[in-house]
Amino acid sequence: MTRTFTRATASLSVAAVAVLGLGSSMAFAATPEGAATPESTVVTTKDVTANVGAMDKDAAVSLTIHKFTPGSKKAEANGKELADTTEALGSEAKPVEGVQFDAYTVEYDGAALDLTTNAGWKLATEFKKLYDGDKSATTWEFEGKNFTLSAAAAATGKTAADGSLKMTTLSKSLYVVKETVPAGNAGVKVGGEELKASEALNPAQDGFVVALPLTDPTTKNAWMYDVHVYPKNSKAGIKKEIVDTTAPGSGNAAAKSEVTYKVTTDIPNVEKLAEYQVIDGLNEKLTYTGEGKDVLKVVDGETFAAGTDYNIVSTKSTLDQKTYVTVTFTDAGLRKLEANKGKKVEWTLNAHVEDTTAAQEIPNDAHLVQTPGDTPSNSWNPETSPNKPGDDPKKPNIPGIPSNEVKTYYGKAKIVKVDKTNTETKLAGAVFKLYQCNAEGKFVKPDGSLADTDAEAEVSVDGVSEWTSAEKTGLVEIDGLLVNDFRNNSENDAAGTPWKTNWFYCLKETKAPAGYELLPNPVRFQVLKTNANFTSEFNVENVPTNAGFKLPVTGGAGITALVAAGTLLLAGSGAYVLAANRKRKQA
Repeated sequence: MTRTFTRATASLSVAAVAVLGLGSSMAFAATPEGAATPESTVVTTKDVTANVGAMDKDAAVSLTIHKFTPGSKKAEANGKELADTTEALGSEAKPVEGVQFDAYTVEYDGAALDLTTNAGWKLATEFKKLYDGDKSATTWEFEGKNFTLSAAAAATGKTAADGSLKMTTLSKSLYVVKETVPAGNAGVKVGGEELKASEALNPAQDGFVVALPLTDPTTKNAWMYDVHVYPKNSKAGIKKEIVDTTAPGSGNAAAKSEVTYKVTTDIPNVEKLAEYQVIDGLNEKLTYTGEGKDVLKVVDGETFAAGTDYNIVSTKSTLDQKTYVTVTFTDAGLRKLEANKGKKVEWTLNAHVEDTTAAQEIPNDAHLVQTPGDTPSNSWNPETSPNKPGDDPKKPNIPGIPSNEVKTYYGKAKIVKVDKTNTETKLAGAVFKLYQCNAEGKFVKPDGSLADTDAEAEVSVDGVSEWTSAEKTGLVEIDGLLVNDFRNNSENDAAGTPWKTNWFYCLKETKAPAGYELLPNPVRFQVLKTNANFTSEFNVENVPTNAGFKLPVTGGAGITALVAAGTLLLAGSGAYVLAANRKRKQA
């Protein structure tokens, strides 16, 4: 492929070049904050006051490459060695060992650019314009002649444990430096730890361009013969998150048991994409509910159109019982991805939690398949691959880069209704409802705000929202409750506060057992992942009616006894009188 550039007259005279075009800012392949993959940085010509005549044409030049993963800071790109990489790049930046770099000489009409001359620097400036226009070309035409890259690399090597590679066999010229990650990540380490074969680094596909030597950025009146560059690339390219606080109880219909996954993937920094898929294997306890609801978009950018930019296929595997949901970008979608290279794609995936049992762990991860170039790998067919046995015949082989794993935990409440005065007496017939509440016992919505009505905080499981204590045992079991100490794949909420500090369940008695008082307040409890089988067991005590004291009742047994006693007394006194009268008459 050839790029052509012509001009009627030279834009700069040799004298002007001597003032403005003799140096460059360093080719520093810096990753902007938030970017997923590194950008290719090429030589520029500004802020130069050195004169070619001051260059030591016999001085040796060198290029030292320092390979790091991105950090939280962005250092100045000026060709000097960083005194402290942690301070300059951030503590997150880790050295990458084992990555190969090849430096190719930029040639014009078959000869290397001679940067000991003004003419050489002028050609470097023209090459920048052409290279910026098409980095994937193999020749760039200028004024009837071609810029090309040398057939063989002028220098090559792999980075050491500290991420550095020093090239000392270069001359004063312009170079395109390309990066290669060995197949299977053989010998590649990040921060001293081996990079797994299933993980990936995202190097700048176009490489970067650097001139040797460079103008000293501090004095601007001398040449810097030893140049340092810090190209960065990101480890992996996919991240998984979950919001499960919307499903405090499992197995319900509609939104009451729905969770939301967010899958964020990198768009590689390449000119052409042949394939881009995201594969999410939903656990057997999850059902995909995202049809017509899922959203795919560029982070802080445009939203992709379902059916036009991508297609989603959901296939149940008979091997591992997972449901494999696959996003495959169409040709139109791939072109949009290319236009947003270096950015990120966000997929919001909706799923329903089916009925669970105590100690239920629901793990989930995803995979990214991204193939640069013109030919897709076709390694995953969304309709047939989920049911094709892999290395493990009980599950399919899933290609691509794996994400982190997120987990959701469901537990159980085991409650026994007892007499407060004698806990051996089990009470049947008590009826309960369940709600989410805070540490103060106030009912809350799934987002943590105070509920305006009981219904907003109510929790149901498997469609059941009312539980009755059993005969003889007084037992109430509620199986399928989201644990209170681990939510959204973390022990802490977004503010860093432990979930178990503020999140509880409240058991409200709506009908008391016969002969007992209704509980005046809900009973607050927690289901914790740290408990055995994620189960919370406790008694709920009821007080007998009137605290066990009997109330007097008009017409009751006490009055009847008095009346009976009075009647007997009257009858006895009457009999005595009659007997006395008889005696007098006989006398």
